Amino acid sequence: MPNRKLTVKERFDTKYDIEEETGCWLWNSSKHKFGYGLLRVGPSEKEKKTKTAHRLSWEIYKGEIPEGAQILHRCDVPACVNPEHLFLGTQQDNMQDMYEKKRNGYQGSPGERNPKAKLTEAKVREIKHLLKAGKDLQTIADTYGVTHGAVWFIQKGLTWKNVKCE
Repeated sequence: MPNRKLTVKERFDTKYDIEEETGCWLWNSSKHKFGYGLLRVGPSEKEKKTKTAHRLSWEIYKGEIPEGAQILHRCDVPACVNPEHLFLGTQQDNMQDMYEKKRNGYQGSPGERNPKAKLTEAKVREIKHLLKAGKDLQTIADTYGVTHGAVWFIQKGLTWKNVKCE
């Protein structure tokens, strides 16, 4: 009996593991740098294109994706391809969902919990001590690898308010 070529759905269904606790179907194959699954599909090797697995999941299990629509995750797990965890939306819906769930990387993440923070609480304490001692803002900024403005905001109590200088 000759080997038959697997369908896209058959290939797709071999590339995720089901997490029982959450119901997420976690992609266990190639992934984008942001954690989204990837799969090359097409009628021939020459015509194959890489698609994100969550969009492919929608197409396989739910149908066509309208022009300009995005596929969003209810579970907020980029590697999840469970069609029941996915929903159609616009870019604006995606941004609103991100904002409401505080997933934009810095909202609701003060201080060093903010992934964009260049300073730690310990360094801010040092900066506050240097400011009290009358050190120049630009010198402090250069020492800690931040801008003059960042030090000025600390000095004025507009950022890092929670850090006390004893």
